[in-house]
Amino acid sequence: MTFLIILSPLVSMPFLGHPLSSTLVYIWSRRNPDTRLSFLGLLVFTAPYLPWVLMGFSLVMHGSVPKDEIMGVVIGHIWYFFTDVYPPMHNGSRPLDPPMWWRRLFEGRQRGDTADAINNEFAVGGGPELAPADVR
Repeated sequence: MTFLIILSPLVSMPFLGHPLSSTLVYIWSRRNPDTRLSFLGLLVFTAPYLPWVLMGFSLVMHGSVPKDEIMGVVIGHIWYFFTDVYPPMHNGSRPLDPPMWWRRLFEGRQRGDTADAINNEFAVGGGPELAPADVR
């Protein structure tokens, strides 16, 4: 969404709903490459071609280049690359993930905590008679 907001003044696009949906369609299509789709019951293709089929349909219907869909595909590709392709090649580094302080602000607990560990924390707070044997 940040990329869309940054690029919208450059392409004079005040409404970003269509580029956002194009971004999500692109990401879904890349993550589901074996899914077969049918467009209007006439054209059968696999999911990675869906954004391009939708762009072609938009071009035919409106008679102009769908710059909102192109912007969505470009941003979707950047996100897909840095989330799914880049990390395995660079020791799991994910440059587009939010910083740790931002995650802690909204998650409230570390990712490594299990439900059992959280339940044990509540039990310990209730007193030694409620705590499981391994926590005492």
